[in-house]
Amino acid sequence: MARGGELVRRHDGRGPEPVPAPELPNVVAFEPAKAYLREVLDTRMDLTTLGAGCVREAHERFEQMRAQIHGGKEPPSERVMAEHDAMFGREHRVQSEGEQPRGASPQPPT
Repeated sequence: MARGGELVRRHDGRGPEPVPAPELPNVVAFEPAKAYLREVLDTRMDLTTLGAGCVREAHERFEQMRAQIHGGKEPPSERVMAEHDAMFGREHRVQSEGEQPRGASPQPPT
């Protein structure tokens, strides 16, 4: 701080007193966003650009590439999740606050 004060005096020709704010601003409180995100997923999951213009084309290319990579079969990650669901009879994700919002779990392509 002292060095900063010297630089202000030398370059600005004034003392450093007016530089700091007279009081600190209010502290920003960070709060969990889980409830907000669950509400967004539940109410806006269907609002996508999929099926419109370049997004549709990019998605179709992705689907074709994925089909080539996996030989037309379901990707291993999808199979592991399905096996978990069958083995334990529940969603593989932790559900600390109830069921996942509708549409939050993507359905494998048919």
